[in-house]
Amino acid sequence: MTRCKKNRSIWFPLVLLIGVGLLFAAGAPARAAFIPLKVHNGALDPQNDEGWGVHHIDAPGSTQSWGPVYDDNGTGVDAWYVYDTSSEGSTLYRYRQVPTAAQVDYLKATNWTLKTIMRVPDDAYAPSPGAGTVFRDGSKTWSMQFGLVDGDMAVDIPGGRYTLTGLGNADYHEFALQYDRATEMAQLYVDGVARLSPTAGTATTWTDFYFGSNSSGAQGMGHYNHVSLVPEPGTLALLGMAGLALLCVPSRRQRVRVS
Repeated sequence: MTRCKKNRSIWFPLVLLIGVGLLFAAGAPARAAFIPLKVHNGALDPQNDEGWGVHHIDAPGSTQSWGPVYDDNGTGVDAWYVYDTSSEGSTLYRYRQVPTAAQVDYLKATNWTLKTIMRVPDDAYAPSPGAGTVFRDGSKTWSMQFGLVDGDMAVDIPGGRYTLTGLGNADYHEFALQYDRATEMAQLYVDGVARLSPTAGTATTWTDFYFGSNSSGAQGMGHYNHVSLVPEPGTLALLGMAGLALLCVPSRRQRVRVS
């Protein structure tokens, strides 16, 4: 702080210029702080422990179940499972929340990451992507759909499918869609590695954020260790740079020496 005071004539314009410049370059909205969306972690009950809503449509003959999984498959990972064994296209079981208009506007104006850490269990009811994590922002659907292809986990995004060939389905993997507001595209990352070409999403009028089984007719099953939708931390950090510059603003009561 002492060094900052001695060189405020240099630090203030420099930090302010860099902070404000990067702020606008990254497209971070200059308004109230983002109110975080609900996050799912481990074997916590999304509805009763974390506050998610439930969107549930059943059909005669279908079996839907959900609950905690501890030390799943000997991996040491806890999760929450959602099973939907129906092949009816209208059935689903989702944990869902509806972002406010302010939250959606904020996300559209910055970069964000939609992330899931999960596995598809070794079960005959998951031959195709029937489980998913989805964000619908009122104009675009950003989705990751999960299933098994020849016993290996696979993820579908609008425009492509990536299969973890040869890795089976015993382990958990991290799947993330990272949205870039500059291009209005989202890149898929699997275990931190970019896969497939960026997607532009698909058109929609719905607004929500959910995970669980889909209504596609595929029988969906998933064990979810983590689900989140958050603005990019690096973008939000830029908001603090302008504040840093304010720390170096001379007090009105201080005299500025002129040599």
